[in-house]
Amino acid sequence: MNTMLRTYMLACLLWPASWVWAQVDKKTEMTAPAPANDAIAQQWAALKNLAAPQSVAKEAKVQVAAGYIQQADKYKDFYTQYSQRPEAKEAECSEALALLYAARYDSTAQKERRDQAVKGVRSDTTIPLSKRFEIAAIADHFTARQQQGQKMADRLSAYEKVERGLISEFPDVPYGFEALLHVAEWSSDDIAARLAQELTDNKDTPAYVEKGARVLATRCTFVGRPLLDPLRPAVGAVITPESIRGQKVILYTWAAGNSSSLGLAQAIIKQAPPDAKLIGVNLDTDVSAAKAAAQKAKLPDLQLYNERGCESPLAKQLNLTTAPLVYLVDRNGLVLSVSAQRDLKATLASLAAL
Repeated sequence: MNTMLRTYMLACLLWPASWVWAQVDKKTEMTAPAPANDAIAQQWAALKNLAAPQSVAKEAKVQVAAGYIQQADKYKDFYTQYSQRPEAKEAECSEALALLYAARYDSTAQKERRDQAVKGVRSDTTIPLSKRFEIAAIADHFTARQQQGQKMADRLSAYEKVERGLISEFPDVPYGFEALLHVAEWSSDDIAARLAQELTDNKDTPAYVEKGARVLATRCTFVGRPLLDPLRPAVGAVITPESIRGQKVILYTWAAGNSSSLGLAQAIIKQAPPDAKLIGVNLDTDVSAAKAAAQKAKLPDLQLYNERGCESPLAKQLNLTTAPLVYLVDRNGLVLSVSAQRDLKATLASLAAL
């Protein structure tokens, strides 16, 4: 997926709008560099490199929106004057993006024009499919973000609808399927299982997305099953039935080069119920470096390492393919959740209440 677009889609789920738009305030190329002897191409090159309007004062948001609208006007003037030029279509796309940027600061600014510009781009089959999808996705995610609530479940529900719409409109573009898988990965276990199964059953799902969906679907099957069954052959005597019998267990993955996984591990240490047993599973292949990182981060002593990383027996048995992942286990040894990382505070609170 286009790196900018992937960042935007994921950020919509997790971060404030101001951070999200900082990541997408970029332009992608549709035309080759301008020849030195082509004055119109040089004019377009200057236009598409316009600096973004800046403001640090919250009360100046309307002025920033106006700055983006002025840019949109320049793009429109260009493609109107040079409609037969190859740069004209990129100018239309740039106009739509500038109007979307303006909406970040003033959602009502030229809304009708913005909607028409986006509609024109997404329906114009002479524009590259990936570019049409990019603008459609940004527009639809922006609209969903404006309408959704603040709870993660509300965000996920809104974005699930967006991804389904994009898949329907652009069935030949893999990124809608990929985005729906990301939604599944951040959803509750039951919704994740449903979406993952749907993706694996859909014959149009790209192979790499289907592979990820199968991993997620398998992971979800652990809910309600005993944790120790797959653990026993993988960890031997490190964890025995006696060592965790009657205890709540929090199993989490981390990697030395993944700061978010280390941060989550430290959050677990602070927020975990006092009667819970913490088990860290490191996914690095460099065990020495991983142990040094654990010591520096002051992680608890019970850490499982294997030079095979994600290919270790334990990781393969429990589908521990990435970090961070957090599994919760009740006193009876049954897995309560395989996605506690999505809302750590709430899920740990529910574990503490058991």
